[in-house]
Amino acid sequence: MIIRFVRALVLVTSLCDMPDLLVQSQIVSLLLETGIPPDIEDAKGNPPINVAAANGHVEIVSLLLSMKSSVNVTNKTGNTPLFQAAEFGHLDCCKLLLEAKTNTRLTNSRQHTPLMRASANGHEDVVRHLIAARCNVRCKSKHGIMTPLVWAARKGYLGIVQLLIEAKADVENRSENGTFLPTWIGLEAFNEAAKRGHTLVVKTIARSREKRIAARELKLQKIKEGADSFGF
Repeated sequence: MIIRFVRALVLVTSLCDMPDLLVQSQIVSLLLETGIPPDIEDAKGNPPINVAAANGHVEIVSLLLSMKSSVNVTNKTGNTPLFQAAEFGHLDCCKLLLEAKTNTRLTNSRQHTPLMRASANGHEDVVRHLIAARCNVRCKSKHGIMTPLVWAARKGYLGIVQLLIEAKADVENRSENGTFLPTWIGLEAFNEAAKRGHTLVVKTIARSREKRIAARELKLQKIKEGADSFGF
């Protein structure tokens, strides 16, 4: 009997074509009143709130949160509800989850973040909101190569590339300690965009690199001039 209730709960949270979301919310509420834990997983390891977030059902997400569903609950691959909402571009769900104090720095089994998934799928409004929420724009994937900027450059999402660069995303392929990594073909933002013919993205990244290099050289020059003035 419990298994049937769980299946029904997850099914209702996933339905996109139910004509009346109020009715849908009422059904979820009734199912939860049977005593089912709100974060109980289905056979595929998906908690109801993750399914609702993936389908953009902000009313259901809100209801589940009010029933003490964890805002940071994960599925089998480590995705939280925010991952699901960001992956599929559901801005209102993202806003609600951020207001509920979800942990934006959690990573999944591939060390991807919600900002990476939104960047990879072209959801510019979600990316803008996640950046405003201080998500880490320099986060790296499991193998240390893929970042939000690399994902956006690979797909040719110029608007997202510009947003990430404005937020100080790394365009110089540096390691965590600031040292420069080898520029392996296809494994950094500039090359990903270039080999796929995203000309405007290539130009944008190139200009940004030039400006940052010039700014760094100017800073070093000022330091040198200051040292010279003291006779060092």
